[in-house]
Amino acid sequence: QGPADLAGLDRGDVITHINNEKVRDYHETLYKISIQKPGEKMILTIVRDGKTITKEAVVVERPRN
Repeated sequence: QGPADLAGLDRGDVITHINNEKVRDYHETLYKISIQKPGEKMILTIVRDGKTITKEAVVVERPRN
C-alpha cells in the first residue's frame, strides 16, 4: 500500500486543499506534501464523484526506488 492508499484516497480523487490551504495544481500539491515531515498529520479536502470530502492523512517517508 502506498501513502495515498493509507490516506483513504481513491483513483480519480482531486485534492483541492491541504491543511485548509487551496492548491492550484499537481505540482503545488506535491510540494505542500513534500515539505511535511514523516509522522505529521495533514487535512486533505478532496472532490470525489462531485462531493467534497475531508480526510486526515499521516505523512510517511517516500519509499526509495
